[in-house]
Amino acid sequence: LYSSAASDVYKRQGFNNKIIYGGSVFVDNIKVYLDLPLDGFLIGSQSLKPKNFNKICELIDRSI
Repeated sequence: LYSSAASDVYKRQGFNNKIIYGGSVFVDNIKVYLDLPLDGFLIGSQSLKPKNFNKICELIDRSI
């Protein structure tokens, strides 16, 4: 919800900023974040786990 509010404020001010989510991104919660007006993700620890990282990428790809 915060990112949505921040995104709205930036757009009203004429900024074209991108919102990148850098919190805990996991296979179990990526779908929640895909429903928010985010421009991308910073995937931390899950990028060190190939199966999880691949699944997250697949879910993101399917949502586009």
